[in-house]
Amino acid sequence: MKKLRRDIKYHYSEIESGGRVRITTKNRQALDAVHQFLRFQIREHKTGDSDHISDPASSM
Repeated sequence: MKKLRRDIKYHYSEIESGGRVRITTKNRQALDAVHQFLRFQIREHKTGDSDHISDPASSM
């Protein structure tokens, strides 16, 4: 992600339960890196969240 940081955008918005960060990119390599990073975070911190990748259009 560090090498591809110029291709990755972060968008923060407040929601009722706190905040949401939407990470976007048009670069396939950057997208794969973001997915890998998030999966690592889920496993490392044992959040119990799914590491399933959903269709971005369905989450808007």
